[in-house]
Amino acid sequence: MTARVGTGFLEIDNALSGGFPIPSAVLMVGPPGTGKTTIAKRFLLKAQEQGQKGVYIETYCPPSEIKLSDVQIVDCYSWRISRKPASEFSIRSLLDLNSLYNLIKESVRLQRIDGNVGRVVFDSITDFLLYCEPRSVFRFFELFTSFLRTKRCVSLIVVEEGVHPSDHVNTLKYFADGVLLFKMESGKRLFRVESMRDTKHSLSWAEFSLG
Repeated sequence: MTARVGTGFLEIDNALSGGFPIPSAVLMVGPPGTGKTTIAKRFLLKAQEQGQKGVYIETYCPPSEIKLSDVQIVDCYSWRISRKPASEFSIRSLLDLNSLYNLIKESVRLQRIDGNVGRVVFDSITDFLLYCEPRSVFRFFELFTSFLRTKRCVSLIVVEEGVHPSDHVNTLKYFADGVLLFKMESGKRLFRVESMRDTKHSLSWAEFSLG
């Protein structure tokens, strides 16, 4: 029986036979405003409640605005506004994928995620696909997700829909263990499990609430 970790959302847990497989790398793909970041943050909050460790790779807002305790933040935001890095866990450029990979590995080490269940959120890889040569991002993604699997981590990687060519997104899907799709329709938030390792699931769209 596959060990699983809850998502923090009952509707999604039910669709996944209890949650994400351990370990796994899961893509969350959808337009802005469909709930991806909220799901990712609640996923990390659940880690705190269960005494698990987490790493948050953030490209959208300053680390000071992320209200998560016991989570190691990798700052991929400050560089874009020419702000002094908030910590040693800050990248200097989105083009330096090697430095980012090393920061992720060091974050996992400091959080003592090695054999224990760890939770990692990457929000989002879209910025790197926009700034970097795509093949270098694919290689980084393969290394990043493979490393986290060896540490028994469940990682959520956010991808903004409509920004990238479909073949770029499909390449990321190839390296992932699962894909969740999100959309808005008639004022409702919907999700669909496109794929998930070791999981029997429906391919139908289902409603979920952020409340």
